[in-house]
Amino acid sequence: MLIAGFEDQARLATCHALGFADTYDLSDPSARMAFETAASGADLVIKATGRPSSIHDVLSLLRSEGVLVLAGIYARSVTLAPTHLVRRKLQIRGTTHGTQRHDWDAALAEDAAAFAPMITHRLPLSQIEGGARDAKGRLEGHDPAGRLSVTFRRAEPACG
Repeated sequence: MLIAGFEDQARLATCHALGFADTYDLSDPSARMAFETAASGADLVIKATGRPSSIHDVLSLLRSEGVLVLAGIYARSVTLAPTHLVRRKLQIRGTTHGTQRHDWDAALAEDAAAFAPMITHRLPLSQIEGGARDAKGRLEGHDPAGRLSVTFRRAEPACG
């Protein structure tokens, strides 16, 4: 399994620590070339960047009859050439999550600390507007936030 990111050293290091040996920072031209060589002819690509512009790049990595899984939410649309998809018999599937809740619960129960670096920002609900702005910045090519965790707390009763 290959894991790629773009100027995302913290997440790539976390993936490596979790046992994914083949991680690539695509901002480095030599790493990009190595990734494209290693990934060429892939049966399956799971794309979870939220950046529609890179969909064309990953489609080119698939073998004929390969499958692209789009995970997460995309802020913008993308235009695809259906003839290319049909001739190569490619499939595109969508998902909002990669596994069942009980699988995540089991993984976290085994080693929750290993997954902690995947969440880059932890915010109370009162700061959600700024957190959403940071997440949107990431979708637009900036790197202010990775994944957000928002905590909800009941308001304290007013003293009267």
